[in-house]
Amino acid sequence: MKTVALIPARSGSKRVPDKNIKYLFGKPLLSYAIDSAINCKLVDDVYVSSDSEHYLDIGKQFGAGCCLRSPDLATDESNLKDVVEDFLVFLSGQSKFYDVIIILCPVYPIRTSQHLEMILESFLNKGNLRPLVGLKTPSTHPYLCYKRDEKGHINTVVDIDENIFFRNQIYPKYYEMTLWACVVPAKNISLLNARMICPDSYGYIIPECVPFVNIDTPLDFEFAEFLMQKINSGKIKIGI
Repeated sequence: MKTVALIPARSGSKRVPDKNIKYLFGKPLLSYAIDSAINCKLVDDVYVSSDSEHYLDIGKQFGAGCCLRSPDLATDESNLKDVVEDFLVFLSGQSKFYDVIIILCPVYPIRTSQHLEMILESFLNKGNLRPLVGLKTPSTHPYLCYKRDEKGHINTVVDIDENIFFRNQIYPKYYEMTLWACVVPAKNISLLNARMICPDSYGYIIPECVPFVNIDTPLDFEFAEFLMQKINSGKIKIGI
């Protein structure tokens, strides 16, 4: 079964300009995803998909293949499913075909080749080759989330009896979806929605030992830099 890693890296980030190539601990952000995929024994090939030739040149320097996408697929309204479908069209034009696509968004730099092997093994075994998506414990439980109307009145987002569920010790387990892990069968892309999931999707729980960071703001970059320093010094262990 052939597996290709796709690293989507558009150039139009608003909160952090050029986020995907911004240097983190001495390397461009997207290089962490490339390195983890190249060093994963279950990944056959690695590609960067971007609307920027400059981004693709950086990806090439770190060993990735290049897929230049249309600017129409690099806007704030673009969704990942469309990017993946465009990538498959590109591959078919190169007479290259794969069974599995593992999508590695660069905003999750703390993700090693060992992590990828665990994700892919879960996809191949426990998930029965169903689309896989990452799950993490949310920082805020849905039972603590409220809506506020125009008059300032509030109501729970989840319809619950607040006289019963007032202690978090009895809350049911919920997960937050994250693309830290995302694996899809190439033949089933059309079944997915814009969030890369479908009713048959399999949830992969991110190991608690992995320091989770999703880089979206300048503060996230600072936090990731702090974590990288701790990992590099051996004060944080990220092996499984």
